[in-house]
Amino acid sequence: IALFDKLIATNPAIELKGDTNPCPSHNGNMFTHHTPQGLLSIRLPEKERDIFIKNIRIFFDYLPKEDHATVAHPAVFNAFRLLYADKK
Repeated sequence: IALFDKLIATNPAIELKGDTNPCPSHNGNMFTHHTPQGLLSIRLPEKERDIFIKNIRIFFDYLPKEDHATVAHPAVFNAFRLLYADKK
């Protein structure tokens, strides 16, 4: 979330709106917000949200033996294996 906040701070086209829960806004449209649990939520118009939900696939691949220096290759390999699996 800190990296996201830094990205928002460096983009002059995006402003924060809201007093209790500041949300980034572009052209007057708020597009994300932080939940009380510290998660980042994406706001989309209903039509785009329905398309996103219908087409999204989420995978969680826990790699306990890897650290930040070694995780890239196995993570990318596993991601490609999941994304491009044979559909039999």
